[in-house]
Amino acid sequence: MKMLLLLWLQTILGLYACNNPAKEDNTKKAAIQNRNTAIADSIATNSKGEILHNIIVHESGKIKIARAYLSFENGSLLPRTNTISLGDSIYLNLEFDKNWLADNRKTSMDASQEVVTDKGEPVVNIPSLFHKMPVVGKGGISRVYLQAIISKTRRDIDYFIIHYRVWDKNGGGEVKGSYRLYIDDVNE
Repeated sequence: MKMLLLLWLQTILGLYACNNPAKEDNTKKAAIQNRNTAIADSIATNSKGEILHNIIVHESGKIKIARAYLSFENGSLLPRTNTISLGDSIYLNLEFDKNWLADNRKTSMDASQEVVTDKGEPVVNIPSLFHKMPVVGKGGISRVYLQAIISKTRRDIDYFIIHYRVWDKNGGGEVKGSYRLYIDDVNE
């Protein structure tokens, strides 16, 4: 039986924003009501895998995604609107179509995450999450989890965009894309 390596990345992204004057509550509520339409209009992906939660997935090289979805810490799926509460641990789950192995039957992977506001304001940028990860052989890598926690926001921020990238440092294949998270606590 092949041994599958399960990578558990716990990158806590504490998002701290200053308390600036907020937009009108009606504007925020209207944005929340129109989430499904706004998300659906912006989807673009080249993956043939099962993609949930309007995650944008761009594959290149030999890395193919079988399934991509967002979950809470307990494993339950996020609602279709990608609405969370402040402090929730959110996991981007990337399941690979076949165990990910480079041509030489070994893989050395890395990942990055960047968080920006709906207006493009940078919040967090982590360029190398696995820079100390050793080379993986035999069973390869079957899935990756990337964690994000949004702990503070401002009322003038409608949503956060999380950009991710996972790549093989030896083989040249990569998966990259983004997804949106909406905060339920509009009065914070």
